[in-house]
Amino acid sequence: EILTVSFDQPLALVHYEFPGSAQFKGFVVQAVFNSRLMWPYDVSATQRMAFDYDPASQTLTASGQNGALAALMGFSQAPATVQAGQFGSFAWQGGLRFREETTSNLQVGALFAFDPPPTRSFNYAIAGSSEGMDSLLQVFQRLQPELDRLYLPTGRYYRDLLSDKLQIETPD
Repeated sequence: EILTVSFDQPLALVHYEFPGSAQFKGFVVQAVFNSRLMWPYDVSATQRMAFDYDPASQTLTASGQNGALAALMGFSQAPATVQAGQFGSFAWQGGLRFREETTSNLQVGALFAFDPPPTRSFNYAIAGSSEGMDSLLQVFQRLQPELDRLYLPTGRYYRDLLSDKLQIETPD
């Protein structure tokens, strides 16, 4: 598992590589979006949330504050199943089956079940913006074809950045 953030885009990427010998029937990714405004705002400051899953682009979008706060989660492979709604958690029912557990919290809980990836690697991106959904979707649509390789330049950037910095290791 490699988790990285883009140094020039509002995007985080999670990259998984599965060994060729790994035998599994699938896996799940779970997320919660709440679009909360932080202090000094009260939890009730976000009055309404909306969400949508688009199978064509393999993205879940969530927004709050009448669309001003936007978040998305997009995948390099289409999920076999998607469960999304005002959920607090998901209870495992065996295999890749889960039961939604509702919540009174203003949030979108989502669970995505995936078959084993054919390429033995899998990526998903998480992005957020306070400039609305349109600008966020434009960034993601431009980067989505590169999801399988997106972590490479970011990794190089941070390795190069650290190569000329003083690093001190302590026994603590």
